Amino acid sequence: DFILTIYSGKEIASYSDSIPESVRLQDPATLGAVADLSTAINRILGKTQHARGQLNEHALCAYFEALGFTARRAGKSLDHEKIDVVAENHEQIVYAQAKLGSVSASEIQAVAAAVARRRDAVPITSKTSIAAVAADRFPRDSEILRRRLERQFGLPVMLIHKYQIAETVPDYNRVLG
Repeated sequence: DFILTIYSGKEIASYSDSIPESVRLQDPATLGAVADLSTAINRILGKTQHARGQLNEHALCAYFEALGFTARRAGKSLDHEKIDVVAENHEQIVYAQAKLGSVSASEIQAVAAAVARRRDAVPITSKTSIAAVAADRFPRDSEILRRRLERQFGLPVMLIHKYQIAETVPDYNRVLG
């Protein structure tokens, strides 16, 4: 049983997980109690969203591995460049961002720009650098945007829809929601 009582010279709020809803309705919530609960809920939701993001990255790795790449989560070293997953085969190296939900045109452009900077900053390699974004929804002009970014940055750009990942690695259907 969990009971929490808060005092500030006088009792401000009390919460118990064993108090029935009928009793709880008799005592109106105080502003402080609501603020505390709101903070706790936001913290939990933030952790949940972070965990979903990490699972999304694992699903993207599995997707690339099913396509014959070796893939790994990029980690903190590439986080500032908006790169979540790095996938390689003998011809290509794909730098990908895994988004939950929608992605905007500016976010796609930022990933392409980061991959172009990375390609230009590292020693010349025989592998083709590719910028990729995986998301649930893309801008309605995403194909036009993709082609423009390919011309602008001189590198291929992949837009991977969540359904493609779910069909390729069905074990992640539940994670992808």
